[in-house]
Amino acid sequence: MNLRNGAYRRSLDYGLQLARRAGVKRVVVGQTGEDPGAASPQQLAWKLVTRHVLSLAAGAERVYVGYGRGVPMPLPSAAAYAWMTHLLGGATYQGEIWEDVPLLEAHLFVAPERRVAVVWSWVGEDPASPDRGALVFENGAGLEARDVVGHTVGIWKNARLIVPMGEAPIFIISSELNAGELRDRVRQARIFGIPPATIWLRNLAPGNSPGRMVATLWVQSHRPYRLDAMAGLLPPFGWRARDAKQKFGLDAGQAREVTFELDMPTVAAPPKDAPPPAETPAAVGPPYEMQIAVSLGEEWVRRTQAVWPTVIPQRTIEVGYALTGWEGIEPVTVQNAAGNVRAEVRTAWDEKFFYFSAVVHRERDTFRGGRYATDGDALQLAWGLADRADDDFGQRGRDRGFPRGAFRDTDHLMAITFTKEGAQLIRLRGPKTPLRDHLPGNQDPWYGPVEGATADISRETSEKATYYAAAIPLKALAPLKGERGRALRFGFRIGDPGNPPIEWSAAAAVPDYLAGPGSYLPMTYIDGLPCQTIWTTIGPVPGQKVEEKKADAKKAEEKKADAK
Repeated sequence: MNLRNGAYRRSLDYGLQLARRAGVKRVVVGQTGEDPGAASPQQLAWKLVTRHVLSLAAGAERVYVGYGRGVPMPLPSAAAYAWMTHLLGGATYQGEIWEDVPLLEAHLFVAPERRVAVVWSWVGEDPASPDRGALVFENGAGLEARDVVGHTVGIWKNARLIVPMGEAPIFIISSELNAGELRDRVRQARIFGIPPATIWLRNLAPGNSPGRMVATLWVQSHRPYRLDAMAGLLPPFGWRARDAKQKFGLDAGQAREVTFELDMPTVAAPPKDAPPPAETPAAVGPPYEMQIAVSLGEEWVRRTQAVWPTVIPQRTIEVGYALTGWEGIEPVTVQNAAGNVRAEVRTAWDEKFFYFSAVVHRERDTFRGGRYATDGDALQLAWGLADRADDDFGQRGRDRGFPRGAFRDTDHLMAITFTKEGAQLIRLRGPKTPLRDHLPGNQDPWYGPVEGATADISRETSEKATYYAAAIPLKALAPLKGERGRALRFGFRIGDPGNPPIEWSAAAAVPDYLAGPGSYLPMTYIDGLPCQTIWTTIGPVPGQKVEEKKADAKKAEEKKADAK
């Protein structure tokens, strides 16, 4: 699992949560060791240090190091462990220095003869390439910097000390400064060379008037000091942004939503005898390419993102007749990396149900299942309706959006799959329950068919397409209610046996550390499904007349009678 998603830290948080509920008041023993996800012996050594420090930060009094497969200990890890225990042996953990900043780590230890700050960063676009940034102390007097094996690092320019900042932890050591002075020095240091913020266009939804769209941009600072920010959005060709730029301030680690109102291009109907118009960029449909730029102080962050209008129109659907009843609802499209499996996904709602439909195009004719409801070609659905887990973690900065800590990313997780009873909608988890595999004889109360739901899976051989559909009672998704204008987080995953599943988060360009299934509690199960994109419930499908709706309903009833 990618180090940048903070999976180890959140695993510690989850263990603490369960321990506290069981009555344990303090952590006595933590364990760390070999990480099979390390890409090199050097990265293995880095992770050994960061895991050790995070275990101590979680409250462990002792941390044991274990290498489970019995292989010889790699030399970099041995050297890193020896140097770390020399520095931190006998030292007392004093707390986080950047406690309000996500993806930056700085932890303070105090021993009689020295004070030590261990610093590193998890910020970055590419998880395979460590960040190459710098931490600049304007006043470096009384400080020295060492890497994980004890080598002196950093550049001196008069009184200024410049040390590397990235995935590899650095020890900032002082025998002259007390704990408070070292903390202040680290807090006041400037960070360069790594992204100052994460930016992400979360959704594109209809505005308050026809032809108008609202783009919601999410900006989160990765700096331990306040920044003055200015965001700009360049929409697709032919679109117009009503606010070209917006200025705002960001406190340390703060996340902020910024909205841009956009006017879509309007094209008058051509005369009946006019020749077909030439294709222009304005004629290109979704996903719409948006270019985002945010300046934060003297630094810039840029991102180009293809955005689908993630809307859930109002309509009553009769499940079981392929795409009958879905006419006029624009799908979102996802596909696998090879491009040989493609799916069009549609959603709808009414006062009683949430409707879902997917048309999956693949070469083979058979549905592949498995032992669990999530195996094979099963299609998973996830809804996020609460922003925070109802526990005592992540208390710091609750008003800052998404700082570190425990989050309830997915409240409801279900799967459309084949069972012995045919196509069914299976509940995999609900709120306030840990997610784990369903084992025979282990009947968890939330696991099983969803009461009142309807599901259908059918195959159209001539089109090489599999149709999935489900009607999910809103009462099974409490507190989701049938109301317009509701914003909810929604995601889906389409199984593709032998290959990685097709993820909505990939199509929505969700940042790496947010899309990771281990990023947020209670998603501790590696195959969990996070939902980080906002979908919006809107009114009836535009352009569909009442007579057409009645005709569609009558047609569905006739097909239902014929089937009986």
